[in-house]
Amino acid sequence: MDASIFCVSFIFIGHFVCTNLFIGVIVQNLEEATEEERLMREKEKKKLFAVRKQLILAKQEEDLLRLLSNRHVGEECTMQDLIGRLAGKLRHDDLVAITSLCTNL
Repeated sequence: MDASIFCVSFIFIGHFVCTNLFIGVIVQNLEEATEEERLMREKEKKKLFAVRKQLILAKQEEDLLRLLSNRHVGEECTMQDLIGRLAGKLRHDDLVAITSLCTNL
């Protein structure tokens, strides 16, 4: 009788340990795959951000050169005047030059 109790309890405990090890390996692999996916998405997001930033900077430079080229020769014009002329032509997704960094909250 003692041998059968020991055998049954040994089988249950052995099955419990093996099942826990198997599930632990699966969970660890899932966590590693999730972390790799997160890092890949983050890298892709940074790359897309850099591309967008370069496009915005190129557009700003192009707009500034266009503004400066449209300036009449001999006419004194400040940057504020150039921005004022451009203000009515901006779309909602264009960047606007800020005249002051101070704001009210």
